[in-house]
Amino acid sequence: IAAVVVLAVILFFVFFRGKNNQYCASIPKDAVGLVRIDAASVFERYDAELSALIGKKNGIDALSDQFGVDLKSPIYGFATVKGATGVVAKMKSTEELKTMSRLLGAKATEKQGYNWIQKGDFVVCFNKNKLLAMQGGGMNIRKDMIALMEQDEEESIMSTQMFENLGTMKEPIVLFTSLKSLPKEALSEMTLAGSVNPEDMDLDIAVTLDIVKDKLIMAFQTYANSDAMKKYYDEYASKMKKLDGSYISSVQ
Repeated sequence: IAAVVVLAVILFFVFFRGKNNQYCASIPKDAVGLVRIDAASVFERYDAELSALIGKKNGIDALSDQFGVDLKSPIYGFATVKGATGVVAKMKSTEELKTMSRLLGAKATEKQGYNWIQKGDFVVCFNKNKLLAMQGGGMNIRKDMIALMEQDEEESIMSTQMFENLGTMKEPIVLFTSLKSLPKEALSEMTLAGSVNPEDMDLDIAVTLDIVKDKLIMAFQTYANSDAMKKYYDEYASKMKKLDGSYISSVQ
């Protein structure tokens, strides 16, 4: 019996990993910028207003049903080195998304095992698990999108320090980028270039947005990922004078 259970667990893992139900795995590993939007966190605070706006109760559920995208799961945006931009989301209903696309004048088609919607150079690829939308990917965009849909976690942004750092942020909207995404020429011109070699400038920069009591709160956070950057920041922090007191209560 134990052997059967172990075999079942292995087959379960292989099957689902092969099918790649983890929608974040479709974010390219070399993405130079990330945006995570936790729509559920925002909508739950304003569910009454949202429900009144669309004329239905439980606004976020109604919108998810209407568009076929699971808005209770975070939505990710990304930018690539080649200048393409994209969005990744978890699916709720392929049929509802197909219906919505028809209403918007863009009929969904099926090809190579996926559903496709295209408007100009804006292309949407989806199955029952996830949605990938991209723009500016060039002539081979569909081929590239299929590769992203089928890659596993290790081949994606999920295996990077940037994504791990992003996971520590709890705010509903997070914008993430890295100094390593900048050209080496630009890095060499930065002030800290005299202290840190351009190839060691592994620093992630996060901007978070939150809504607290009808006020928009913005904060910045940096993550030094290389030993050289950590040393630089430790030395820099030791020279900083501590700031005390309250300087501004809010910006409206």
